[in-house]
Amino acid sequence: MIEKYMCDNLLLIVPTNIKTNLIEEISSLNTFYSYKIIDDSELKKLVCFDYDIRAIVYLSEKYNIKYDIAKEYLELMIFLTNTSYQSKKLNDLLMMKNDLISHNLLIINHNCQRNFHNKTIKVYGFDVITKKLTFLLDLMKTPYEIITPKSNYNEGINKIYHFDTLSSQIDSLCYQISTLLKNNVDINKIKLANVTNEMIFTLKNYFSMYNIPLQIKDNTPLIHYLCVKDFVDNFNKNSDLIASLSYFKDKYPYEDEIYNDLFNIANQLVLLDKSAIFQALLYLLNNKSKSERSYQNVIKVIDINNYNIKDEYVFVLGVNQGIFPLSYKDDDLLSNIEKNELNIDTSNDLNILEKEKFNVLIHKSKNITLSYYDKSFFQSYLKSFILNEFDIKDETFNKDVLHSFSKLSDKLNLAKACDRLYQQSDDYSLSVLASNYDILYKSYDHRYKQINPKLILNYIEENKINLSYSSLDNFYSCSFKYYMANLLKLNSSNQDKYYQNLGNTIHAILENSTKKDFDIDNAFKEAILNALDEKSKFYLSKYKEITSKALAFNENAMQLSDLKNIYTEKNITIYKDDEMKMNFTGFIDKILYFNNDDKSYVALIDYKSKKNETINLDKVEFGLSMQLPIYLYLIRKSKLFINPIVCGIYLQMVYPYINKYGEEYDSLITNSLKWQGYSSSSLSNLARLDYDFENSSFIASLKLKKDGNFASHSKVLSDDEMDKLYNLVDDKIKSASKEITNGHFAINPKVYESEKSCDKCEFHDCCFKDHNDFIYLKKEKGGDDNGN
Repeated sequence: MIEKYMCDNLLLIVPTNIKTNLIEEISSLNTFYSYKIIDDSELKKLVCFDYDIRAIVYLSEKYNIKYDIAKEYLELMIFLTNTSYQSKKLNDLLMMKNDLISHNLLIINHNCQRNFHNKTIKVYGFDVITKKLTFLLDLMKTPYEIITPKSNYNEGINKIYHFDTLSSQIDSLCYQISTLLKNNVDINKIKLANVTNEMIFTLKNYFSMYNIPLQIKDNTPLIHYLCVKDFVDNFNKNSDLIASLSYFKDKYPYEDEIYNDLFNIANQLVLLDKSAIFQALLYLLNNKSKSERSYQNVIKVIDINNYNIKDEYVFVLGVNQGIFPLSYKDDDLLSNIEKNELNIDTSNDLNILEKEKFNVLIHKSKNITLSYYDKSFFQSYLKSFILNEFDIKDETFNKDVLHSFSKLSDKLNLAKACDRLYQQSDDYSLSVLASNYDILYKSYDHRYKQINPKLILNYIEENKINLSYSSLDNFYSCSFKYYMANLLKLNSSNQDKYYQNLGNTIHAILENSTKKDFDIDNAFKEAILNALDEKSKFYLSKYKEITSKALAFNENAMQLSDLKNIYTEKNITIYKDDEMKMNFTGFIDKILYFNNDDKSYVALIDYKSKKNETINLDKVEFGLSMQLPIYLYLIRKSKLFINPIVCGIYLQMVYPYINKYGEEYDSLITNSLKWQGYSSSSLSNLARLDYDFENSSFIASLKLKKDGNFASHSKVLSDDEMDKLYNLVDDKIKSASKEITNGHFAINPKVYESEKSCDKCEFHDCCFKDHNDFIYLKKEKGGDDNGN
C-alpha cells in the first residue's frame, strides 16, 4: 500500500506504533528509494525541543511542584511562543520556559530546517489529524502532504458481542482464537486491543487454560520489584550509582532486563547534583516499567489507534463507557479556555476526534471483532455511549459447547451452569458438560498443597528470614499461620501495630533509663510529642507513672543483689548448622549478671507493656509459650557468657494498673511489678540474685518455709529441670526449622484445654479449616505446676 507514495528524498512522518512495520514493508519493495521515516514524537523534538530529567528536577525544586506536574508543564511548553497571553497560567508557563532556556535545560535543535530542506514531506498513517500534530507540522515551515490510506473493506462493522462478565468475554475470546488457529490462521496475525490492567489477570488465566501463548506487557513500575527496592536501599546507604549497579548485578545475575533499565536510568542521573539524585531516581523508577523481549508466534497486544491493520484479526475488548473510546473532560492542567488561546485540542475537540477514530476503526477491516462486558470482579460498566451513534447492534456469542478447546474452561463453565441450575435457569450446556466431566460440584479441598522445598529454601535465604520466639509460636500454633504471617507476610492488623508501636516506645524508654543523662520527664515528653495520634498520647501519659515506679522498683531490687551489671535490648543470634536449618534470633530486654572467676550468674527479664502473657511451662512440650525457656536457651547456646548459671527467667508487667477491688494502691503496684517467672531452686544461686530471697520483695511466687523447703506456690527449677527445658527448646527449634525449610505448612490449629489458637489468628477466615484439622493437645500424666 505504501509503494505508490514512495519517491526519492522522501521524509515520511508516521504514528509511532506503525513505524517499525512500515520500515519492514518498504524494505521488502523491489525498488530502492532514498527516504527517512520519523514519528510524531521525533518531529516534536526536531521542531520544538527535547528535555531530560535535569529540566524536571529544576522546575520541581525552584517552583516547588511535584515531578509529575513538572513533566506536564514541559509538554505544554511546546505550544508556547514568545508573546504574552490573557491567561496568567500561560504567562507563568512561558516565564518557566524562558527560565529553562536561559539555563540551557531545554535541548533545542537550532538547525532543524536542514532536516526538511529539499525533502518531499508526506504525513502517512494517521487516522485523524489533531491540532497538536498540525501545530508541529506547521513549525517545519515546509510544504507537506497528508495521506490517509483508504481501507480495503469499507462496509463497516454492524455488531458487537455483549457479555455479562469480564471472564465470559475472555473465555469466548480464547474460544474464537482457538477456532482461528484450528483453521490455520497464523498466530502472528491475531492481535488484542484495548487491554486494561483490570483484564490482565483474567487474560493470563484463560490463555493458560487454552494453552495459547500470550505476550502482554507488565506495566508494574520498576520500584515495585523487590530486587529494585534492594538496589534503592543500597544506593541510599552509599550514594554511589556505579557501586549499587555492581551490587545489583552480582546479587541478581539473572535479572538482565531490569539491570539494563537501571543502567539506563543511572545514565540519566549522572548530570544531576548529588542532593537531587535520590528523589529523581525514585521518580524514574515509579514511571518506568520493566523492558521485555519481543517474541514471535505469540498473541500480542497492540495500540489500536493509528495501527496499520492489513489482514490481521483484531479483537477490541471492553468497548465500555470510560474504557474505550476515551472520554475527555475539562479537568486538565489547562482549561478549555486556555487551550483555545493556544489553539490546541480542547476536551470537546478530543471527544469529536475519538468519534472520528472509532468511525475509522470500524471501517478498517472486516476482521475486527468488538465486545463489551457488564461487570468485572470489582465493578459494573455500561456499554460505550458512542455505539448509539453507529448502526452497531448487540449480539450474543454462542460458543459451541460440543467443540472443546480447554478441559479446564469446560469444567469451570460446568460449575457456572450448576450455579444457574440452582437459580432455576435452563442451560443446554449443563447436560453436555455434566455427561463428560466430574467436577465435584460444591466441594472444596482447603488443604495446603506442598511447595517445592528448594523454592522455600531459596526464598528464606534471599529474604534473610530467621526464626524467632514469635515466629516459632506462630508455627506451633498452626504451621499455616506461620506460612501466611512470616513467609508471605500478610499479617496487617492495625490493632496489633498500634500496641506494637506503644510497646516499642515503652521498651525504648526503659532501655535508655540506664544511661547517665536519662531523665524520665524528658523521655515521656519527647515520646508524647512524637506520638502518631491522640490515643497514643493519652496512653503514654498513663504509662509515665507506672514506668517511673518500675524503675524505682528495679533500682531497689539491685541493691539486694550481686547481679549489678546490665545488658539491655540484647540481640542474640544462633546460627544454623546441619541440624538447625535456619538462624534463630532473639531479643532479651534486660540481662542482669555478675562475673565471678570462671562463672557468670545471670537473670533474664522481659518487659510486658500489655497484660496478655501467661506463664505456663506445660505448653513448652508442644512448642507454645516458650518465651522464657527461649531466653534460657539463648544464654546457654550463645557465647555471651562463659559457663552461665541462670538464677531466674522472668517477665515484668509494666502497664497502668486499674484498682478494681479497692486495695491499697502502693501495695497493688508493688505486687504488679514483681518479676514473674521461674527461679533457680539452688539456694546459693538465689542468694546471688536476691539477698532476701526467703521472703522475696521483688520476685513473685517465691517463698521459703521454716523447714528450708520452698512453699508449694513457689515457681522454681532445679539444674536438671533447666537442662531438660534447654534440650526441649533446642529440639523444638531444630524440628521447626526442618519442617519450614521442607515446606510443611499444613492447616493444623492447636487446642489446649479450652484455648484455641484460631481465636487470636487473623487468618482464621481464609484457611477454611474444619473440625478434622484441629490438633488437641494433652498434658502428659504426672506433670506438676512447673511443667515436670
